[in-house]
Amino acid sequence: MGLLSNFLFLLVKIMRNLPLFILIVLVSICRPVSAETLQLGATGTVKIDLLPQWKTKVFSNYTKAGVEYQIELKAPDGVKASGAITIGVGAKDFPMTKEIFEKLVDGYSKRVLERSVEKKADFRPFNVKKGTGKYCVLTDSEVNEKNSASNQYRQAALFFAFFDRGEYLIAMILVDDVKSRDFPKIKDMMSTIEPKLALPSSAKAQLGKTGKGVSIGTSASKVAILLPSADISQKDDNIGGGTSRPGYFYCTEPKAGIIVSGWIEPVERFRHSSVKAMWEEEVSRKTRAMANMAPKDVAFQKVNEWEVILYDQAMPVDKLSNSHIRANLMKDGSWIDLHLSLTGQGSSAEMRKKLLDYLRDVKIQKAQAR
Repeated sequence: MGLLSNFLFLLVKIMRNLPLFILIVLVSICRPVSAETLQLGATGTVKIDLLPQWKTKVFSNYTKAGVEYQIELKAPDGVKASGAITIGVGAKDFPMTKEIFEKLVDGYSKRVLERSVEKKADFRPFNVKKGTGKYCVLTDSEVNEKNSASNQYRQAALFFAFFDRGEYLIAMILVDDVKSRDFPKIKDMMSTIEPKLALPSSAKAQLGKTGKGVSIGTSASKVAILLPSADISQKDDNIGGGTSRPGYFYCTEPKAGIIVSGWIEPVERFRHSSVKAMWEEEVSRKTRAMANMAPKDVAFQKVNEWEVILYDQAMPVDKLSNSHIRANLMKDGSWIDLHLSLTGQGSSAEMRKKLLDYLRDVKIQKAQAR
């Protein structure tokens, strides 16, 4: 596959801070959406006048700085083109400004320019509704004009737009020749994009000590987690992916030696048919990335209100066990994903019992005003 073909995924990889192979899996499992108005759950919509027989797939990424949606564009048979669009909006306390956006544009352009024939971006304006846009065309130095395969593209058009409401667009359209009859139509289609996204609150997770333990909640949630711990140590463990969610938390329980992490998010952000379906999707993603990370001895069960997944991870030392619990709960408009893990000498059964005993003492309570 040519370099520009890989840039399609590289661009979204940069935006989401995920490995390339994870992204490919995510794209393959996304649900199809409307051909003209893409419904983005509670966040809003994106309107686009699709060309005949073009299809879209959408997936989302929530970060501490806002929300982004990646849209895959798939051309019909007979049209050699494909594309990926990122549309996002900053959070209320992390707004995206035009100045910040221009810095992002420079950064993305430089990454692609390094592998292009042109080595310099010649930006031209393109019209967008209620905003300003520009695009440039770059040529892949490694794809031969006469011998390009069906999955290789000689040229890429990079599109950037900043909208009056604060939304932004970054897109890459792959084609063999921008002088073909298809590209002007594609450019016109890009001009019809009109996002209308709500500005999400960052709703960071907050810890507080009470007489009954340690509570974890957010300003946007009606419920809070009450951990059965007299003390707990919070850490900043944002390494991208799920850890960059606004409601993410990571802490250690020094007495029990248990690592407690997870997130509290609006229930709309749970986009799976079931907890088991979510788990199967994530396992497929991780095992493609690293086969030795495949969870062992997976079991599902119900503990109080929690939908629980138990599993182990392989350890390099035989006498050590590394056991995990993934507990999910939907309540009062919130999605709680609680991850407990424990490493120590002893059997898997012993480690799991300690985790389950701890989980049974975890309470869900009404959130206090923050």
